[in-house]
Amino acid sequence: MKYIESKVMSIECVPLRRGAGWVTLLALLACLFSSPVMAQDSLSQLIAEAANAIEQARKASAEAYAVDDMAAARSWFTQAERANSSANSLLGRVATDRQKKARENEIFFFASMAKAKAMTAEAKAKKVTTLTETGNVQKVLTEYQGMIRIATERAAEASKARSEIDRARETQARADAERRQLAEAQKRVADIDAQRSREIAQAQQKAAELEAQKAREMAALQEQEARRAAERQREAEAARASQEQIAQMQAKLQALEQEKAMLAAGAKVPGATFKSSDGKAVFTLLVASLFLPANDLSPAGRKTLDGVGAFLKAYPDGAVSIRSYTDDRGTPAANKDLSGKRAQKVREYLAKSHGIPESRLAAEGVGAAEPVATNATDAGRALNRRVEVSVSSGK
Repeated sequence: MKYIESKVMSIECVPLRRGAGWVTLLALLACLFSSPVMAQDSLSQLIAEAANAIEQARKASAEAYAVDDMAAARSWFTQAERANSSANSLLGRVATDRQKKARENEIFFFASMAKAKAMTAEAKAKKVTTLTETGNVQKVLTEYQGMIRIATERAAEASKARSEIDRARETQARADAERRQLAEAQKRVADIDAQRSREIAQAQQKAAELEAQKAREMAALQEQEARRAAERQREAEAARASQEQIAQMQAKLQALEQEKAMLAAGAKVPGATFKSSDGKAVFTLLVASLFLPANDLSPAGRKTLDGVGAFLKAYPDGAVSIRSYTDDRGTPAANKDLSGKRAQKVREYLAKSHGIPESRLAAEGVGAAEPVATNATDAGRALNRRVEVSVSSGK
């Protein structure tokens, strides 16, 4: 183990740098030995949290989609369990206070790394699952296209129905011709001898029956035409509704593609936790890695802000909100003032180093409000000391 990250151990008494050598290592050990001994219950709880994080990652299919991170999490967890077993052994119980503190800090580091790697594996697996769900949207779009095809076939059937109506009209024309012929026959019958009056009456009765039959047939045809017209109207309305649904699905698919691109761009920023939903992207930066003890930006913090600046240039339309938080140690006024200065330094760096317009950047110090973890432990306080950079979609 070459060094221990200050943001993981939440120890600020000795600033560590990569490759600092034996001098830095001795300074770290001195810092660890000067800190209070951690309760065994807290270590056991942290180990349990790491085991739970590994299980959650496994349920999210991390063993298939984040193999390296899952393997690293299990390795760190194994080391944490071994160190914990050694601390609880007979030799561990009779060790000096200095040795106990070193062993407890080592257990804390191993368990924290196992938990962090498991959470990273879970996030990567969920990202792959999100991409799979995007493919399901395309399937729904294909089903709507099939519905449009069915609506087109029904329109063709409606055209066929109109041809039947035309034939019915031809039948009506023939009936009209027959009625004219009947009227002519009636005129000729009127000139026939009275002896044939009975035949004329019978002919008139037959004509009346024929007229009634034709009237019934015409009424039936008109009723059928009305039903078919109503059916055609319903089909047209259904087709319009299908087109509107397809347009909505296409807009949703476009929004998913944009969010996927934002997730890919935000995930490339080193040293930051990134999430995106409902057209809003949020970077979470821990103060331990962003600032030096004098509250100046650290080299690692500048590198992280360079990645955030590149992201803001790639999405230049959205407003940017910079909110800084502290833990609950200190007075509320001092915490709000400290968080405001940190937020302002981030704003100035993004504006000067990356040319982001100051009118687009809003900075605010929140102090100890809105904690994301408990302030009862060093680890929880380290998570609460953070800076959040939020970017709206601009739409």
